[in-house]
Amino acid sequence: YSLGNFISEKMWNSLHTLSSIILYLTVEKDDQGKTQVTGFRFVPTWVHRRRTQSGTKYRVLPIRQFLKNPDNNLSADDLRTMRSVLASTTRHLGIGK
Repeated sequence: YSLGNFISEKMWNSLHTLSSIILYLTVEKDDQGKTQVTGFRFVPTWVHRRRTQSGTKYRVLPIRQFLKNPDNNLSADDLRTMRSVLASTTRHLGIGK
């Protein structure tokens, strides 16, 4: 199930359209048929756009993973942006990093 588009170009310079989360919910049903959410976790993501000779390339990156192990396609500015998105996302959700 999707919570929305991963990639949106409607507001090119907005971190809000380039950041998102992947949400994992644990849902359990007991013997009486009552269903409840018993756990969750989330993966903050950021859309990395890179211009190439053949056009624009997009990647949806799990932020924590790529901050720990950045690849050669990420600039220092990209990493700063990812740190900012991570802080904003976790603050918005009211959850620590």
